[in-house]
Amino acid sequence: MMGLFLFAVAAMLVVITLWLLGVRQAWLTYAAAALSLGGAGYAIYGSPGQAGAPREATQNVRAPMSLDGARQTFFGRFNTAEQWATMASAYAGRGDTRSAAGVMKSAVREHPRNFALWTLYGNALADHGGGYTPAARLAYARAEALAGDTHPGPRFFRALAQARSGEPRLAIETWRDLLENSEMGDDMRQITMLSIAAYAPMLGSEEVQDIQAQSTGS
Repeated sequence: MMGLFLFAVAAMLVVITLWLLGVRQAWLTYAAAALSLGGAGYAIYGSPGQAGAPREATQNVRAPMSLDGARQTFFGRFNTAEQWATMASAYAGRGDTRSAAGVMKSAVREHPRNFALWTLYGNALADHGGGYTPAARLAYARAEALAGDTHPGPRFFRALAQARSGEPRLAIETWRDLLENSEMGDDMRQITMLSIAAYAPMLGSEEVQDIQAQSTGS
């Protein structure tokens, strides 16, 4: 019972956070409904094939985050990108982030105009470097240049790397822009809204007020 109560409180806080950050109308209701079904974190980062407990990070580098759920939502399952990502994930799951990045480097060499692969290369570099490194930044920039405005995936994952590197405001601004101006399916919107709610607690009160003001003025 206590677990259900705590989950209900957490879900309510998520919805309030989304409202404060400018998410409105049907999508706010959609987020509440999704949370009521549970598994929000799993929907973003989970994978049925991955172990439940994360490995302890060593040498001051954070353990790689599983992004299987988000990756498949944005880029699909049965395609070239997923084939390469599966190979890279096998290395990352064992803590070998160098080899995972190496796999994705080979992928973009073989498919240099595939923006999904460049995005996943950025993810692998961020995992290996412990954050939004210059190398990861270049990979994401290449992915965004190739995708243009036709696909939100590169920008979503670039923002996630920024959030994980201590820049939640930049990430949330990107995610809000995607919600307002990009063509995204319901599942992509759900993950984006939940990502905003996950990182919003890292913002200072002045940053929240600034984002509110931007939402009001837009």
